[in-house]
Amino acid sequence: MAAQNAGQQDSDASAALLEPWEAIWRRWEKGEGEGYDFTQWQHELFRPNLRPYDPKEIRVMKKYFDKADAKFEACKK
Repeated sequence: MAAQNAGQQDSDASAALLEPWEAIWRRWEKGEGEGYDFTQWQHELFRPNLRPYDPKEIRVMKKYFDKADAKFEACKK
């Protein structure tokens, strides 16, 4: 059963589980992570029902994703 669910993620906590937060904090506490900007903390984009927490944030991200996709396609030619 575990093997069947290995690729699935919980929609409301997966991001926090995929990042090594404890290690990041330890480095910062030792003074090794001066460049970390904790004001821009990682957060969920969608509620469990897939409605965005902040629709404006999704629009901004889509705008930049579209630009990146266009640049990628232009490089392939």
